[in-house]
Amino acid sequence: VMQQSAVPLISELFTPPVTAGDAASKKQSNKTTLGTQFRNQLIGLLTTLNSTEPHFIRCVKPNHAKVGGKFDGQLALR
Repeated sequence: VMQQSAVPLISELFTPPVTAGDAASKKQSNKTTLGTQFRNQLIGLLTTLNSTEPHFIRCVKPNHAKVGGKFDGQLALR
């Protein structure tokens, strides 16, 4: 009866108590946690990686001096 009072103060004083489960679900729904952000970013990354064709580019260093015209075959094969 008091919860349905026309006086806002009275109806607010007699509202049913909030249980711990309700408070936790409200808190979680309002905030995005760092773990949730990380998981969402990881899912996006994996989706992108799975939708592409893998390819590899190898950097060839022709010599230790890094000068033009000189080629060390053994170094290029490493």
